[in-house]
Amino acid sequence: SGRRGALMITIRDSHPDIMDFMRVKRNLKTVRFANISVKVSDALMQAVEKDGDFELNFVNDKVSVKKTVRAKEVWGELIRGARDWAEPGVIFWDTVKRESTSEYNGMEVISTNPCAEIPLEAYGDCCLGNINLSRFVEEEFTERSRVNWTALERAARYGVRFLDNVLDYNADKHPLKQQTEASQLSRRIGVGFTGLGDMLCQMRLKYDTDEAIQFVDQLFERIKNFVYDESVNVGIEKGTFKNYDREKHLKSPFVQRLASSVIERIKQHGMRNVAVLTVPPVGSGASLAGTTSGVEPIFDLAYTRRSESLSQEYFKVYHPLVGQYLRMFGLKDDAELPEYFITAHKIAAEK
Repeated sequence: SGRRGALMITIRDSHPDIMDFMRVKRNLKTVRFANISVKVSDALMQAVEKDGDFELNFVNDKVSVKKTVRAKEVWGELIRGARDWAEPGVIFWDTVKRESTSEYNGMEVISTNPCAEIPLEAYGDCCLGNINLSRFVEEEFTERSRVNWTALERAARYGVRFLDNVLDYNADKHPLKQQTEASQLSRRIGVGFTGLGDMLCQMRLKYDTDEAIQFVDQLFERIKNFVYDESVNVGIEKGTFKNYDREKHLKSPFVQRLASSVIERIKQHGMRNVAVLTVPPVGSGASLAGTTSGVEPIFDLAYTRRSESLSQEYFKVYHPLVGQYLRMFGLKDDAELPEYFITAHKIAAEK
C-alpha cells in the first residue's frame, strides 16, 4: 500500500475456487491494490453456449479436488461482477496460447505482466515502449488527411531496435537470476501504440464505423510486418534469440499470417525477438503525451478541474486534440465539433 504499483492476478476458469475468486473484490477491504481476471477457455464458452456442465479441478501431489457445475453459473457470476463491480476482467486464454509465438523451448506463456499488457513466460521480461500514432497524420482534419507511412515505418523499426537495446541495458539489473536468463533466452519485446483515437479524428474517421475499422486493420497489418521484418534485420546483425527454433516458430498462426516476404526472411535468417508487439492501455504515458490512451477512443471532450493554487477555483479543460481543433477553426464550444469526435460512452456497443 505504499507505492501504488500495478498487479494483475489471474486464475483459470476450471479452478475449484473460481466462484470465490470472482467475488473477492466486492469487499474492498481485501484485495485493494490489484486487478483480477479469469483465464477463460474455449471449453467454458462452448459449455455456456450449450448450457452444459463444466468440471472444476485442482490436482497436485497433496490434494485432488474435482466438482461439476453448470457452465452458466460460472459465466453468470463473471458477468454480474463485470457489470456491478467492473471486475473480474477476462483473458481468452486459449486464444492467447494459440496465437502466441513462443509456445516452445520453455518460453510458453503462463500469465501476464503486472499491468496485463503482455503474456509472459515464467520470469519473463516486460520490455515495452509506445509509438504515438497521432503524430503521423499529415493535413489533419481535411479531405487530404493521410498517414506519413515513411515516418511511421521508421518509428516502428526504431522501436524494435530501441527495445532490443533496453534488454541488454537491463541485463544486469534484474532482482532475480531467473529474470535475467528469461530475458536473454527469448528477448521478448513489445512495440506498442497510443493515440489511435486521436489519429482517427485527425483522419476524419468516426471510431465506431466500418470505415474506421477497415482503416485500423490496414494500419496494423502494415505495422506488424514492419516490426517483424526489423526483428529479422537485427537478428542478422546481432544473432537470433537463444531459444530460437525455426520449425517451431513458424508453426504459430500469427507468424503464418505475416506477409509472405517476411515469412521467407524469417525462414532464411531467424528473428532477434520471440515476440515483438503488444497493445497496452498507455494510461500515464498517453496523459504525458497529451493524446488518447492506447487504441481507445476519446474518453471525454472536456472535464472540470479544481485548483486551489490558480486564480480560478474551477475551470474547464479540453482533451488536447479537441482544444487544438477549436483553435484551428475558431470555434467557441465543443458542441460545434464534427461527429467523428465521438467519446467512449457514445460508441455503439456492438463495435
